[in-house]
Amino acid sequence: MPQIRFFPMDRSTEVPVGTTLSEAAGAAGISLRYDCGGSGTCGKCRIEIPGDRVGPDAQQVFRAVRACQTIVEGDLVCRIPADSLPAVRIQSVTDNRLRAGEPFAPVAATGDYGLALDIGTTTLALQLFTPELFTPGSIDPESGIPGVVVRENPQKRLFGDDIIARIQKVCDDPANLLAQQQVLLETLREMIAELAHVHRIDRRRIMRLCVAGNSVMELLLLGLDVVSLGSAPFEPVRRRFEPIPSRALGLDLHPEAVLEAFPLIGGFVGGDLTAGSVACGLT
Repeated sequence: MPQIRFFPMDRSTEVPVGTTLSEAAGAAGISLRYDCGGSGTCGKCRIEIPGDRVGPDAQQVFRAVRACQTIVEGDLVCRIPADSLPAVRIQSVTDNRLRAGEPFAPVAATGDYGLALDIGTTTLALQLFTPELFTPGSIDPESGIPGVVVRENPQKRLFGDDIIARIQKVCDDPANLLAQQQVLLETLREMIAELAHVHRIDRRRIMRLCVAGNSVMELLLLGLDVVSLGSAPFEPVRRRFEPIPSRALGLDLHPEAVLEAFPLIGGFVGGDLTAGSVACGLT
């Protein structure tokens, strides 16, 4: 298979002929900008590849191409400009304080546990808590550091930077609804495993997973159609959700664990605002 090498990060990968350069970059662990969701209209995933001529100083002249539209035909050396990479600084707001990359703290080995997931368009934040108190501060009260793991939303790389691009992907091909749900669930499984490992708890003691996010993100996680949010009157297919057994989503938690998503208020007034209202005591 052709070998593709990316600079300046000096990463290599082998991919089959016919793969796009954007897919090759992903295989090498490199995230590019996909503002248009890979439709080839934004030009933000620009990559430089060798051209057909040599400069006056006998140096290879590179030309810019759109990674999402360029097919791999053989071995290639690529250069990725800085502005083709997403400017990501993952931060999360927990316990009323802004935290970025803070260490984990061991939690007590007694009692049962729950999880709270903030599912954002760009970032996923998962927090461990004790269901009795339903507050992140109940975790490791001595240090005050809650158990949190934060990841970039994997949909950015595959389906576009914003919710409009992701809705359009489902409009173009209904199979993208399941595809978007699966990449979220795969990342969620990894985050759960990391929290359980770091805090030395048995995942089968996690009884509850509460989810809040904007309307599109909640529907995508639950595998519900988002096409109706792409045009007026922007009405979601559902505003309230019954608890879902975690095993139905392939989440290895307690056998009776459930996932509960905050209800949507309106088309683009999602469960994240519902959760915020509850947290602030607005009823």
